[in-house]
Amino acid sequence: MAVQKIIKISEVVGGGYEEFWRFRGRYLICKGSRGSKKSTTAALKIIFNMMKYPLSNAVVVRQTFNTLRDSCWKQLQWATEKLGVEDKWRFTVSPLEATYLPTGQKIYFRGLDNPLSITSITVSKGFICYAWFEEAYQVESEDAFNKIDLSLRGELPEGYFRQIIMTFNPWSEHWWGKKRFFDVPNSSTKLAITTTYKCNEWLDKTDIAIFEEMKERYPRRYQIEGLGEWGVSEGLIFTNWKKQDFNPDELDLPLWIGVDFGWEDPTAIAILRVDEENKKLSYIIAGLIVLILICLILLIAIAGKKDKKSDEVPGSRLVLTEPLIIPNGPELPRDYNTSRTTKEKWTDEEAQPWFTIPGEKEIDALSKSNDNLINEVIGAAP
Repeated sequence: MAVQKIIKISEVVGGGYEEFWRFRGRYLICKGSRGSKKSTTAALKIIFNMMKYPLSNAVVVRQTFNTLRDSCWKQLQWATEKLGVEDKWRFTVSPLEATYLPTGQKIYFRGLDNPLSITSITVSKGFICYAWFEEAYQVESEDAFNKIDLSLRGELPEGYFRQIIMTFNPWSEHWWGKKRFFDVPNSSTKLAITTTYKCNEWLDKTDIAIFEEMKERYPRRYQIEGLGEWGVSEGLIFTNWKKQDFNPDELDLPLWIGVDFGWEDPTAIAILRVDEENKKLSYIIAGLIVLILICLILLIAIAGKKDKKSDEVPGSRLVLTEPLIIPNGPELPRDYNTSRTTKEKWTDEEAQPWFTIPGEKEIDALSKSNDNLINEVIGAAP
C-alpha cells in the first residue's frame, strides 16, 4: 500500500504571504527586496493551483525569452520538488515548457521580445488561467502588458479564476506599474503588496549580514534591495524624461560627449544628441567600463612619454656658443668613399690595404707555437 505524504502549505510557503496566497482577484502584484521569497511563492502558487484546478494552464513571461530557462523554468521545477510532486511533472527544454502528466496541463514560457508568441497560444485542454510576469519592472511598455492582459479572456467553469501575477524589484518610481497598481487602493480585483527579506525565515546569519552591511554602507541601495521601496528621483537634475529605442546614427543633430563623476552612483560617460530647436535631448549612457578603457589608454600614452624622456641624459643641455672645430687628423685615402654600395666580392687591389700575406718568418713562428702547444697537451696525458 502506497504511503501518502502530507505537506502543510503554510510550512512550505512560510510567513508573510498569507494574503498573497489566498487572493483570487485579477491582478496580484508583489514588489519586494532581494531574498523576500516573492518569486518562490509565485512558483509554488502556480504549481499548487494547476494541480487543484485540472482545466487550468499557465504562461510565464519575461522581457527576453532567453532569460526564462535559468530563472522561472528552474524556479517552477524547484516548486514541484518542494511540494513533493516532481514525479508528476515533466520539464522540457525544446520546447521550453512544463507538463502536468496526469492531465496534460501545461505551463508555457514566452518572452516579450516576441509578443506574437504570447497572444497566439492555443491550449489543447482547458484554459489559460494564470500569467506570471517575473522581473516585471523590465516590462517597459504598458501597451505590451495590456495586449497580454486582454488576450486572457473568456468564460471559465465555476470555481475557476484568472490571475496575473507580477513580481519584481522596484528600481524606479517612474515605472508605469507604480501609478497603475500601487498609487490606487487595493480592491477585490487588485492586490499590490510589498515584502522584504525580513519575512524570509530561511535566510541564515550570513545572508542577514549582507543586508545589514548594505544598510550601513549603501543606504540608498538598501531602500530598494533591502526594504523593497521605490527607487526615488531625489537629487536628479532632469526629471522630465522617458526611455525609448532610437538609432543615434539617424539623428542629424550635434554630438556632445561628457563625463559624469557620480557621487553615490557609478561614474559614467554621456553621449548626447541635442535638438536645440525642439528642446529635446537624446542620450546614450556608456558605463564605467568605457571610462576604465579610456583611462587605460591615457595611462599607456603617459607611460610611453615617460619612457621617451628616460632616454635623455639628465642635467643641463649643451648649447654651442661657437662654431664646431674639427680637430686635425690623418687624411682619408683618396679612394675611400664615406658612402658607397657594398660589393659581394672585393678585387685584389681593394683587399690589399686590409690583408698582408705572412712571410717565412711569421710561418716559422706559428709552427713553433703549435708544436709547443701539442707537447704540453701530450705531456699532461696520464
